[in-house]
Amino acid sequence: MSFSLPQELHLPHFSLKPLSALYISFTFRFLSTSLVSVFIPIYILKLTGDFLYVLWFWAFFSFLVVLFSIPLGFVVSKLGFRWSVFAASFLLAAEFYLFSVLDKNPALLYVIAVFEAAKLLLFWIPYHLIFIEDGSDKHFGQQVSIVGVIGRLVSAVTPLFGGFIIAGSGFPTLFYVALVLILVSSFPLFAMPHHPPEQFPGWRHILGKTFTIGYRNMFFAFWGARSANLVSVIVWPIFLFGIVGESYQKVGLITSAVLLVSAVTISASGRASDKIGKRRVLRIGSWVNAAVWLVKAFVQTPIQAFVVDSFNKLVSGFQGVPFQALTYHKALKRKHPLEFVVRREILLHFGGLITLLFMLGLWYLGTPLTALFVIASVGYLASTLLISSK
Repeated sequence: MSFSLPQELHLPHFSLKPLSALYISFTFRFLSTSLVSVFIPIYILKLTGDFLYVLWFWAFFSFLVVLFSIPLGFVVSKLGFRWSVFAASFLLAAEFYLFSVLDKNPALLYVIAVFEAAKLLLFWIPYHLIFIEDGSDKHFGQQVSIVGVIGRLVSAVTPLFGGFIIAGSGFPTLFYVALVLILVSSFPLFAMPHHPPEQFPGWRHILGKTFTIGYRNMFFAFWGARSANLVSVIVWPIFLFGIVGESYQKVGLITSAVLLVSAVTISASGRASDKIGKRRVLRIGSWVNAAVWLVKAFVQTPIQAFVVDSFNKLVSGFQGVPFQALTYHKALKRKHPLEFVVRREILLHFGGLITLLFMLGLWYLGTPLTALFVIASVGYLASTLLISSK
């Protein structure tokens, strides 16, 4: 006997276009995750007392994503987009709950890493496939930028709000608020038309080509993009926490203000990618962002952090948006988009794992935290190799 979930389930008397449903779902998701994301590395650091454990957590998580990519890619092909995202929402809600009780049992951090890896794949694989199948190659830049604009505008106050919640009620309360929001985020996708099941090409076919020389440039491009992201979400918050006197409110205030500033240029980067060209904008944006991260190494005061990070976020879209749009453009050329997206996750997080192991070695040798910013700079430059990838 076989079991299948009802793929035709939808919200009664209400329907949305696929991208519209995705935008609404992502908005709630971003609202939830932005409440806590900037504080998670700080939380782990405060519980463990050592930055090495923060890096080990993300390294273990990256390993699990690589390990789970093919099996969960198969699961997505069977569950369908909506049920996959629904499952991802419950995993993230469970993850937030585990974070809320982590101080009682730090060993739960390993379980959280498992949930985080599974959640990431169950959400992002359908997310990318909806964009690839329902987006427009000529307008990928603008369509990608809409997600950034909506997310940043809606969540501009959430890190500040999150900082005050932590200061007033502690981390558990913050995680409970985020838990409710993430459960709501999956429902808009049930208002979009049903997508037929994706054909899964098989794990041997995916593994057989992923690490061949033909994907060398694509691997280094994804390695670069992931490395820059890791420094931004792990190293920068902890550095910021230190220079503001370990104040959660100040970390939230600076993060919220920067998010609001960054919304200004995200839309412009999308239009530029479509009109000027994804490749040209990616080159320019990558070089500018690489230079900004070198400047960040000299930040010493909260005001400097706000100014430099604001400029960083102003220009980050000119790398992130064309990079994503160009990725979707290349996916359209493939016979099996699901295969491309699964391979993307493998390359992206395998590259991230290498970077995290490298950072672990540097930190063990006593390398200053700011020296790790150079990795982000190099990563941005490497991301331009997507242009010449197959």
